[in-house]
Amino acid sequence: MTHPLSVPLQLSAETPIIQPDRVVAEYTGPIARYDAPVWPLDPLIANPSAPRRRIHWASFPLIMQPELRFLTYQMINTELPERLLIGRHPAWRTRQSPGAIYMTCRIWAGLSRWLAARSVPTLAACTPELFREYSDELVREGGLARNSVQYHLIALIRLWAFDTCSPHPIGICEPPWSHEGIDDYLPPATSGGENVTEPITPDTMGPLLIWALRMVEDFAPDILAAWAENRRLHTQVQHTRASSRSRTALDAYLNDLAARGAPLPTIRQPGRLVAAGTYIAGLTGATPAQVTRRIKEPKWARYRD
Repeated sequence: MTHPLSVPLQLSAETPIIQPDRVVAEYTGPIARYDAPVWPLDPLIANPSAPRRRIHWASFPLIMQPELRFLTYQMINTELPERLLIGRHPAWRTRQSPGAIYMTCRIWAGLSRWLAARSVPTLAACTPELFREYSDELVREGGLARNSVQYHLIALIRLWAFDTCSPHPIGICEPPWSHEGIDDYLPPATSGGENVTEPITPDTMGPLLIWALRMVEDFAPDILAAWAENRRLHTQVQHTRASSRSRTALDAYLNDLAARGAPLPTIRQPGRLVAAGTYIAGLTGATPAQVTRRIKEPKWARYRD
């Protein structure tokens, strides 16, 4: 039997999972299609050092994949209406970051697997009683801390919220903790947690915030310039091929260091200093492998210490 959401509304198997207005300006790569087995969230990520996130649909029960694909598409490409944020915690936003989208999908996958194991065929069949039972298991058997359980329960409120504001709602019921309050569904706070720690006084926080702002204002241009240079060197060495010319340039660089008594550029790894191979390769036009081989030669032993 064809699932009613196998091709929802205006979407098709070829629909890009991320619409153009959501793609960051820095991204120029491909965008996955709606029926792809994996949805990379790279087009949403502007920070090149941020983790790459992938939604793997094989981790979702097959019977619920059409529903969850559609709701995930909604979460990626649409905003929650402001009316659904009234009375929520200030941390609630109309849109989530790529990392939060990924974690929310993992939580949705966990609920869907739990339901499928109980022969519940659709999210619309998840009753308030089933939601309560699932939250009890998170507390009793999940071994999760209070904040983690809270994160899970909020993600399940979002599941209902995105269905509610969808142009094609499935009919997911509102989790009871959404309107009853979430505290009664959480494990008790333990000593030493954030909520029971003595707050830091304004006399302490004030100077810390001032110096944090100064750090950003005074050093941001240098930090950004260093990051850009780091990326340039890494990109350069990735496209460099070893040659006799690059080997000659590397030898000349190392010989000059030795003649001047200058230290070898190094980076710190756990417990030791090692040669900054990428940096030296970028300066000389050599490859990192050429740098590694040269530095291992007995002639340069004292520079490795």
